[in-house]
Amino acid sequence: MMEYRPLGKTGLKVGVIGFGSGYLYRKSGAEITKLVATALDRGVNYVDSWIPNPEAREAIGRALSGRRDRVHVAGHLGVFMNGDQSDVTREPAAAEQHFNQMLRELGTDYIDVLMLHNVDKDEDYDRIMEGGLLDCARRLRAEGKARFIGLSGHEAGTTTRAATSGVVDVVMAPVGIAWQPAGVAESCAAHGVGLVSMKPFWGGELLQHPYSQLVTPVIALSYALAQPAVATVVPGFGSVRELEDSLRYLGASGAERDFTAAVAAHGTNTRGTCLYCGHCQPCPAGIDIGDVMSVLRSGQRGSPYAADRYRAIKVKPSECSACGACLDRCPQGVAIIDLMQEAVKLFKA
Repeated sequence: MMEYRPLGKTGLKVGVIGFGSGYLYRKSGAEITKLVATALDRGVNYVDSWIPNPEAREAIGRALSGRRDRVHVAGHLGVFMNGDQSDVTREPAAAEQHFNQMLRELGTDYIDVLMLHNVDKDEDYDRIMEGGLLDCARRLRAEGKARFIGLSGHEAGTTTRAATSGVVDVVMAPVGIAWQPAGVAESCAAHGVGLVSMKPFWGGELLQHPYSQLVTPVIALSYALAQPAVATVVPGFGSVRELEDSLRYLGASGAERDFTAAVAAHGTNTRGTCLYCGHCQPCPAGIDIGDVMSVLRSGQRGSPYAADRYRAIKVKPSECSACGACLDRCPQGVAIIDLMQEAVKLFKA
């Protein structure tokens, strides 16, 4: 049975296992609706719908139909689809337009937690908080289109600033064995701010060899949920099987939840590995960077399907101009340009 925790001082009670939408790209609407509906049937009641893809949002909306009042939905302010890639805007008028489109696609007239989307740099934080998107979010809240204001980010500086600001109710940040901005959990706990843990599996990497020798989904979730202020963890599910693997946490024994050995062996705050989050997009050349990274890693691990997946990529990594736009956006510090070249060499071979 699902366990529920208070989300900071919001008064909301959220299931410790939430639903992240980051890996719903390229799935059919029917698959997405079934996956979200299955999660809701199992007691999941917090859904983060940051993904700006209209078809995905409409599919999520179909799963919410008839039970919207029992599900807490997080939406992100400032993210939108730029062609077939996600993009970010800091212009309040444009952000509000995209927000209203999100409401229509989800089939709802309000969002429970409105996240100021992906704030990692201090200058970006200042722009947002000083008369920018924060004012827009406050207006939407006053109009009844949002209940609470949150901020999502990956860096300790901006997420701790948000937690101590007095104007943010919820912070969404990576909290896990492999990646945890220093001090964010403690700052949220000290100020009564609800903390939503994202990327608990490090983009799925923790569940691959060699990490999988010590880390299971239950162990990874146990670590995140043991940190101060964490109310819910939102893994990115790609299938019902992955959902069920995470839900096993609810019935796991103390021994199965013990993360001591995993933390001792792995440590935290690991950088340089692509997590397929899409924050590096859009690519001026039209390359789906996360897709290339996934195929590259698959090829490096000797998958017999990697070559076929590479051939299916619409814009090949050879089109990379090394402009560096993605490097400025990547929260993990991935050497994207070098890996584009590595993918070209691997699959030519």
